[in-house]
Amino acid sequence: MMKKIRAMIALLLTAASLCGIAAIGPARANAVPVVKAVDTLWYGSGRAFYRMPDESEYYGRIETMAPKTALPTRNSEANFDCVGAPYVLLDDGLALLYGGQWQLFLPD
Repeated sequence: MMKKIRAMIALLLTAASLCGIAAIGPARANAVPVVKAVDTLWYGSGRAFYRMPDESEYYGRIETMAPKTALPTRNSEANFDCVGAPYVLLDDGLALLYGGQWQLFLPD
């Protein structure tokens, strides 16, 4: 299942880069929201996470904001304005409460 998701993301990013929408490396930070937690970069999937995690499941909260043009370098940091937002770890991703809705983030 995870291989299929990664393959789909790779295909979408390839298609987007051919259209001039996405970039490779640190410039990719402009293309999608990125969160760093548990020493992993998690990239916004653009999909909602519909299960409502209980507060006891929160792994942490975003503490700092990296520049929007850079990838986060510290745990609990994001490259978009979501300081204070809680996040939970999932079996194959991370969910972040942002804009009143849980958003799914996947590892690179």
